[in-house]
Amino acid sequence: MTILAAIKNRFNDWGERSMSHDFQLRVIDAVKPAISMSIAIGLAFYLDFKQPYWAAFAVLMMSFSTTGQAFRRVLVGIPGTFVGGIAALTIFSIFPQQPIFLFPVLILYCGISMYFLQACKVNGYFFFAISFVCLVVITTSLPHSDDIFAYALARLEETCLGMTVYSTVTLLLWRRSAWPILQEKVTVMTSLHSDLFREQMRRVETTDRKKVFAVQRKALRALDKIEELVGFAVTDSFTVWEHRNYWRAFIRHSRELVRAQLRWGWVVPELRKEFMRRCLPELPTKVKQLETRLHAMKYGAHADHLRRNPKPVQLERDEAEFAKLPYFLQAQVIVVQCAFDEMGHLVHSILHYHCFFHDNTLEPPTSYLSNVSWELPLDFEYFITALQSMVVFSVAVLIWFFWYPPGLYNGQFLMLGGAFSLISVFVKTHDPLRDAKSYALATVIITVVYVCTLQFLTTYYELGTLIFCVTFLVYFILNKPDQTLFKLALLLAWLSFPKFANVQVYDFKTVINSAMTMTLAGIVASMGLYIVAYPVAELHFIRKRRRFFRSAITILELMPYEVKRKLSLVDRFRLNVCMQNFTRLPQSMLSIAERLDRTIIRVPRGQVGEVIFSFELLGEALFSLYRTQKNGQEVTIAPELLQLLDEWRRVKIKFFTQLERNIISTDYRIDTLQQHLRSRLERIETTIERVNKDAENRGQPISQKENELLYLLLERNRGVSNAMMEYLSASQKIDWEEWAQPRF
Repeated sequence: MTILAAIKNRFNDWGERSMSHDFQLRVIDAVKPAISMSIAIGLAFYLDFKQPYWAAFAVLMMSFSTTGQAFRRVLVGIPGTFVGGIAALTIFSIFPQQPIFLFPVLILYCGISMYFLQACKVNGYFFFAISFVCLVVITTSLPHSDDIFAYALARLEETCLGMTVYSTVTLLLWRRSAWPILQEKVTVMTSLHSDLFREQMRRVETTDRKKVFAVQRKALRALDKIEELVGFAVTDSFTVWEHRNYWRAFIRHSRELVRAQLRWGWVVPELRKEFMRRCLPELPTKVKQLETRLHAMKYGAHADHLRRNPKPVQLERDEAEFAKLPYFLQAQVIVVQCAFDEMGHLVHSILHYHCFFHDNTLEPPTSYLSNVSWELPLDFEYFITALQSMVVFSVAVLIWFFWYPPGLYNGQFLMLGGAFSLISVFVKTHDPLRDAKSYALATVIITVVYVCTLQFLTTYYELGTLIFCVTFLVYFILNKPDQTLFKLALLLAWLSFPKFANVQVYDFKTVINSAMTMTLAGIVASMGLYIVAYPVAELHFIRKRRRFFRSAITILELMPYEVKRKLSLVDRFRLNVCMQNFTRLPQSMLSIAERLDRTIIRVPRGQVGEVIFSFELLGEALFSLYRTQKNGQEVTIAPELLQLLDEWRRVKIKFFTQLERNIISTDYRIDTLQQHLRSRLERIETTIERVNKDAENRGQPISQKENELLYLLLERNRGVSNAMMEYLSASQKIDWEEWAQPRF
């Protein structure tokens, strides 16, 4: 251990003197897999494993992990390999030598695994392992079906060996924990909370939405990264593992604070009313206090600040002025007060979590939000991606079964075609034609390397040196994210062509056959993916836009049934899918926006960003409206007001239906529509006041709880109306007809 530490220190000292930090990390990230692959395949030779190069395969998949993921992949990869081997034995034993049943079951199994690979951000490698191992064991055993158990056992042994070697090298030589990066990301995110709050308050005066959207986008991306890092840091940091539940609660509170700040914008019109200023005279002061707490997190943990302010910032009202107001105006004050108090509680909870992570002597924080029960991850995008993978795999199976040359009858083409279909799920280049070139170029390069070197090797030392050099060069040269697939193809070909064994026989014909097989499998998989996915970013954006409005229509149609508690199981499933679409579709649109061909559509990035921000607002508004109506199930609403709200709901359904069917929104005159929306909201507010006065005249005044619900519904409908106008004003700046043109 002392010798390893000395070697590591000398290397680090030399690196600090002679190279930059980024270059040093680039060398380390190339040395680690090179050393691990050489050791793993050497041990596999020594132990005389059935397929020694499979141990190197395990190192290959482990080495594609980033900071903090290596140990997590070991924990989920080994049981995943075990489960995948059992699945292969089960499937193959049920359908021995019956391709008409064997392959559909295998394709369906891989498709389900690919769905959960995407849904489980941290432990997704488990589902990749169970599908990839099952695929490799079955396809390798096709020519030798009697040896399937031996292949499954060999795969388990060699995968465990490769993972153990790579994790040991990482731990002993250049261990990089996710904890420091997690701390850095938390600091960035708390700064973004402060910036978002400041921009939201500035928006009240300037109505500038661009900066709000930019900061919100950064905050949501930072939260996604933090959530991923927490999952990895739980494995390699005891501090994070000890407080893992607090970390998850911290992320939930942070997400809810972003949404609460969006909801705060809907009550802004109420703040300008004179009675609101009289009843809430401390509002400007409390806003400053809230901003101070966010500012404190921006510049550190500030445990002393938390000790001086042990309670959240709460908005107190002037009870004398409040008592003078009628019930319906009191309800408006309560709505604004509750919106601010919600932000105050969330900010205090986040500050408490933030301080607790830096100082464990503090009292553990108490969650402001209720615990969330586990739900099945539902996402239409995951289903589409998994389905595309299944279709590509099916194409490879059909070609192998009907047209593959009899002289090359084996499972190699099938294994490569299936592997490429699985790889396309987590290595998304959005350019299948370039992927085909990557596979073909990788095949040519490795064929030349193999023919020019391996036939002249005579000892294990020469082979080990060659494996180290090739692996190091591939990792060192191809270190950019857009080169991931090419790097993976190079290493896959490098390990699979020679099929390293203790008795190595040079066979030029076998090498050429393997090269042709990989080229054909890569081209077939890429072309199949191109036909199925049709990677034109503009059309994908339009499809997501339509699905968003379809979700809006669904939730508005199901809302009355939810209030009456008459939702069927299928409708509840649809409702959950729609809720998740509101949060995930705008984020998916952001990733698509980066791939738009702006030379064709001639739309600046800022205009696309405004459209996406309007979807964020609209999704949050619809979700809040649904939640408000659901929480008011026990409150009785006057029939005339209920009829007015239902009429307004039907108008919104008609509006969203037109937007779903027609991508062109220039037919709407914004001024006229805005006036129409404002008049409807005024009718709702006037009706609430009239209902209150009629109830008082009858001597049966409406309760404050019911009034609070009525005005909360008014604010939620105002939020939906404002978000609709945000979308139209942003959408009419874009020529959607140009986006809808089919292009190749």
